[in-house]
Order: sequence, then structure tokens, then C-alpha cells
Amino acid sequence: MKSINKSRLLFWAAVFLFALISSLTATPVGDDYLLYYAFERPEIRYSAFTNGRYIANRLAYLIVRYPAAKICFMTLLLSGCILLLAEFTQIRTKRQSVSWLALALFALMPAVLYTDAVLWLFAFAVHLVPVIFTLLYMRLCFREFAGKELKHSKLLIPLCILLGFGGAFFVEHVSIFNVVFACFVLLYAKCSKQQKPHAYQAAYAAAALLGLIIMLINPNYSDVAAETESATFRTMSFDLTEILFQIYTKITPLFAKIYFLLHLLIAAALCFLYLHADASGWNKERRRYAKLSLGCIAAYALYAVFNAGFVSFVSLTASERMGALECAFAFLYVISLLYLSYVLTEHERFVRIAVYVCGTVICAAPFCIVNPVTPRCFFVVFCLWLLLALEVFTAAAELLSEKTCTMLQKAAILTGSGAVGILCYINGYVFRYSVRDLKEQLDAGKQNVDIVTVPYPDYTPAAEFADDIVRIGEQNRSISDSLNADVLDMYLVYMLDYYNLDKLNPEEFHAVKIEYRNYTM
Repeated sequence: MKSINKSRLLFWAAVFLFALISSLTATPVGDDYLLYYAFERPEIRYSAFTNGRYIANRLAYLIVRYPAAKICFMTLLLSGCILLLAEFTQIRTKRQSVSWLALALFALMPAVLYTDAVLWLFAFAVHLVPVIFTLLYMRLCFREFAGKELKHSKLLIPLCILLGFGGAFFVEHVSIFNVVFACFVLLYAKCSKQQKPHAYQAAYAAAALLGLIIMLINPNYSDVAAETESATFRTMSFDLTEILFQIYTKITPLFAKIYFLLHLLIAAALCFLYLHADASGWNKERRRYAKLSLGCIAAYALYAVFNAGFVSFVSLTASERMGALECAFAFLYVISLLYLSYVLTEHERFVRIAVYVCGTVICAAPFCIVNPVTPRCFFVVFCLWLLLALEVFTAAAELLSEKTCTMLQKAAILTGSGAVGILCYINGYVFRYSVRDLKEQLDAGKQNVDIVTVPYPDYTPAAEFADDIVRIGEQNRSISDSLNADVLDMYLVYMLDYYNLDKLNPEEFHAVKIEYRNYTM
């Protein structure tokens, strides 16, 4: 018991350390600079809360504007998100191996997603925080489905109203998913013989729907739909050709393929379950479909690994044709997952897996007609794939011997702590050379600045800062002229102001970019 408690404390410490380092090394990027000055500069007042993301916008402003708020909010919220994901599938039995594996997989998420959704301050408030609201309610419902008695039932109704209504004001596709899931819970409870609808479920559904309506009646969305909105890049299109282009070239690559570690785990766990399944009662068709489904799942996992580690097939052929094939492959993968989960797992677990799979589709669907499509929009999709991977891993772990489980737990602790340690090191290193070192030179009044490129460009959201500093001297123009240029130059204007560099004279200031290896030799 003591060893389990020590392991649990070590896990919490690792989660907190990861969240703390992420918050300390996160720096403003892109829209963050506009939001910082949104209430001070009339020319960018449009950056202040123009859409229906009422809670997300205000939280983002606090994080961007006040360093102490950034550290506190990011550390607590990121820790809470990881702990929820780690504990989510452990409804009946607590397994430290599952928790550590969840931490490792979260820390090893694709770099483009980590920098875009976690380290980008504005995106953190918009895309990561609503996942916490959604997961809290989902866990309540899944515990109810599992027959677990819910404590403090009198507090459930106000709690669920808060989760449903508050969770609606962050980002649109998650708010839509909340409403769909709330309706599913009521319908499932109504149709199931073991369940019955509860007042807290109806309260959540009503609150989530009301919140979504309030969000969408914001004039900003009608302006986007009417193509009269000019403050941001957001657009909508219902043209079939453009929808297919969106699906093939933007959604499909971010929907599943880049999470190759999750798909490897899913394929391995389902293969293990298949080999240990009691197939004595299976007919010939079920055996055939199960083999086909398992083959499709394994093929997709290997395909994702090959694309991540070697070469993308898209670069070898016409991108749209390959996008169509990838879309079809992803569809077969999803269908195979649902079928094999239905065959190999108990009903309660299959319901959860079906929710995860359908949730990925629901959260990705709005981007068929909405632009721009960026990796941070798929953070919730990544979380649902992570839960699915942990769910099938948990099902497979229940069939292992106690000795094997102990070995697996040690391996998971080593992997999780190693992943956290490596990413914390990368974060600190990137922060040291991409921001701190440059700022020290500028604060010292140096006119000839050395900008060192970091050896981890994929984990460098602030790398554009160095490039833009170099651009000042190259373009040899006054900073104020940038106000009449494109939005990227506007980022530069307020970026320089943020670092007290707005008085730089391009004719006297020179910046030289040095490769990291040349700098250290």
C-alpha cells in the first residue's frame, strides 16, 4: 500500500512539474500581442472579445496580461486536464500504469499540437480549458452507467448547470459536442433497462443548449456567415468542392494520422484482446469481420508511423487524390474500431469507446465549412483519441497476471517520467535561447544582436520573434509603417512594443542569425 501511495504522489509531482515548466516557459505568440493591447489601442479594439467565447476571451486576457495569472492558471488547469485524462478510464480499478501511460502519451503529443494548443496562451484558454468541463461531466455519466453511486447528489444539479453553461463559452465545436453528448446521455438512459434519466442530466443538457444558443447569437457569427466580418481570418463556405478540399487536405491529416503512438497502442491492445477472446460462440461471419477489422486497424497504425517517421505519401502523389484515399482509410479505421470494440469488450466499455470515436467526428465536422483549420482546433480530438487508447489498454491490462502488471507499471513510470523530463528540458532550453537570451542582449542596449537558432524548432512557438527582429534591419523601415501592412507585420508592431523595442532605429540596429551548432563551437 505504501509503494502505491508513493507511486501516486510521484505521479502527481510529475504532472505538476510538467504543468509548471510549461507555464513558466510559455511566451506570447501571434494574437497574444494584440490581446495584450486590445483595451489600450483603438486601432486593435476589435481584438477584444468580439465573438461568443465570453469566458475563454476573459481568461485569455488574464493569462496574457498578468504573468502571475499565467503561471497560476496554466499550472492548475493543465495539471487538472492531465489528471482527468489519466483517471478517466479507471472507473472500477485504479492502475498506476494507466496513469503514467496517460502522462507519457500526453507529453509525447505531436509537437505542432503542443506548441499550438498548450504553449500558445490564447489557444490554451480557448481549446484546453473547455476539455476539463467536458471531461468532468462525461466522467459523472460514465460512473452512473457503471453503477457507481454518485455522492452529494443534491449538489449535482447546480454543478452540472455550471459545467454545461460555463463550458459553452470557450470554443464552438466543443460546445456543439457538449450538446450532442448531453442528448445522447438522456436518450441512452431512457432506452436502457439498467438506467433511468436523472435531473442532473436534464439540467446539464438544458444549460449546454442555452449556452450554445447565447454563444451563436453573437453578431460575429452572422457576420462570418455573411462574409462581412473583416476583423479576423474566419470564413465559412458551403460549396461542395471546397468542403471536400477541406476534408482531404486539412481535416484528414489532423483528425487521426498524426497521433501514431495512440494508434499503435490501440492496435496492440485490440490484438491482445482478440488473441485472448473466447471465440467459441462466434459464427463464420463474425470471425471474418473481426480479422478484417483487426487488419485494418493494424494497417492504419503502421501507416501513421510510416508517415510520421519516414516520408509522407502526400508528397509522392497528387495531394487531393491522396487526401481522398486517406479519408477513406480513416473511415474504414473508425468503422473497424467500433466493430472490434463491440465484439471484444463488454457493453459498458463499448459505449464509452463509441462516445470517444463519435466525439472525434463531431468535433472535426464543423471544420468542413469553417476556416482557418489549425492544429489547436484538434486538441479535443487528440484527448478523445487518448481516452480511447487508454480504454482499450485498460481492457487488455485486466487480462494480465499480477507479475506482468507490476512490470508494466514500472515500465510506464519510467516512460512517463522520462517523457516529462525530456519535454521540460526542451521547454527550458527553447525559452533560454529563443526569448531570454535575446531579451538580455536587447535590454543591455546592444545594437548588434546575435540571434541563436534553437535545436528544437518544432517546440519553438516564439521562433517568429527572432525572425521578425532580423526583418527589421533587412527591410530598413520605421516600425510605425507596419500598421499599414498585413496582419503579420501588425504582430511585429505589438511584439516589439511588448518587449519595449518599439523605439528601435532600423538604420542603427542590426541582428544576425547564427546556427546553434556554430554558436556553441
